[in-house]
Amino acid sequence: DEAEAEVRLWNAVTGGNAGHLTLGTNNAERLRISKEGDVGIGTVSSFAKLEVYNSGNMTAVSGQDSSSGNYGYLGHTGFGAYGSSGNGVGVAGHSTDGIGAKGTSSSHLGVYGSSEDSTGVYGSSVTDYGVYGYSTSLRGVYGQHSSGNYGYLGGPGNGVFGKSTSATGVRGDSQSSYGVYAYSTSGSGVHGYSDNYRAVSGLTGTGYAGYFDGDVHITGTLTGGKSGEIIDHPLDPENKLLRQNFVQSPANLWISRGSVQLDASGEAIVRMPDYFAALTRENEATVSLTPVGQPFLTAYRWQPDANGFMVYGQPGGQVSWVVYADRDDPVTRREVRPAEENKGPDHKLCKQGQFLYPEAYGYPHSRGANYEERRSVSRPGGETQER
Repeated sequence: DEAEAEVRLWNAVTGGNAGHLTLGTNNAERLRISKEGDVGIGTVSSFAKLEVYNSGNMTAVSGQDSSSGNYGYLGHTGFGAYGSSGNGVGVAGHSTDGIGAKGTSSSHLGVYGSSEDSTGVYGSSVTDYGVYGYSTSLRGVYGQHSSGNYGYLGGPGNGVFGKSTSATGVRGDSQSSYGVYAYSTSGSGVHGYSDNYRAVSGLTGTGYAGYFDGDVHITGTLTGGKSGEIIDHPLDPENKLLRQNFVQSPANLWISRGSVQLDASGEAIVRMPDYFAALTRENEATVSLTPVGQPFLTAYRWQPDANGFMVYGQPGGQVSWVVYADRDDPVTRREVRPAEENKGPDHKLCKQGQFLYPEAYGYPHSRGANYEERRSVSRPGGETQER
């Protein structure tokens, strides 16, 4: 058999005098193989087994598969690594104990992914982070949709941030634990903002739409169909609960009560708190008096400065009293709402023809104010969340 033909470029010098092997064109070096066997194209000092350096506007390394049309670049003016695939993964990375794919940038995106009908960036891990992003001055991981909706993880001000112009800003699903979990040592664990709708919304089938373990503060108005408190039953705290309902009124009432002992002249004075006149319509306040024990006639008269009132009755008698006054402080005047309101297209709670509690009036739940919102929320697997 004839031996295969071979063409060799060989630097046979060994030892301390061994040198590089170089190829050049147009009187300039183009390729160098170092004495250690490292290959550099466009560079005289390779930092890898194969290094390609591009000093112009071209791509350093380009590759394409002729059968599928998939292609990729290394060392481009706009990105370090780029891959495109018509039916698979554009760029894939795999590691058994480290990072599968990593991207860094001093002024732009470290990792960027785009897909027309699937996931732009996907990461999977058995024991560590599926996707991890880190930034010293901007966002760790950032994502944006063509509709304008966007969000990021690990920002300078927020751990998680999501914004949507027409749907949910941040959403999480879980079958056995928290759908969305947030923790902060010094700020808001969860913060929501909306220009003209609900900043934070919760829906549930049979559980709690919202559950708070700790103090809750509201600066606006608190509305609801029924309000009250539920506590451990004082007589059987291990086995029973006791529910107490709040007193409802169309008026913004301030109420204070107590009892007073009349002196030998049948008189006593009851003092109001020093903020009474600033908090209420003190000139319209009323007092209800009830004798304790045997009945007797009673009466009252407000002091000129409305800081208290005189009680008159049987000498030595005891009288219980209740003061009713309308709130009239600056916050109440600003936040007061009428007792009756018309439903309409601009009402943020309920539009005309909708019901807050449709079943209570014999209508199907599809007439509820939040019916469409509940239908649009899907459980994992695509099942809609409806009652």
